[in-house]
Amino acid sequence: MKIIFCVPGNSFSNRFLKCWTNLTKELHKRDIEYELLSQYIPNVYKVRSLLLGADRNFPTNFALSISSHGIGLSPCTLLSPS
Repeated sequence: MKIIFCVPGNSFSNRFLKCWTNLTKELHKRDIEYELLSQYIPNVYKVRSLLLGADRNFPTNFALSISSHGIGLSPCTLLSPS
């Protein structure tokens, strides 16, 4: 499994960095690969588009989620009725 973190911005708090460090240690313990995509542009809409690869073609089985907690691109799981 691989997780891609999209983190816009050019400065981060001490608390964020401590949490990030703890998270990466946990991911490593669980053999989960990760990648950090980070960029800063004052226009939040532009930076979100760049981090999510708006100029790239993604497979249609991926879902985009944007919330106050962040932005994510994740594979969709198709569920069939049981």
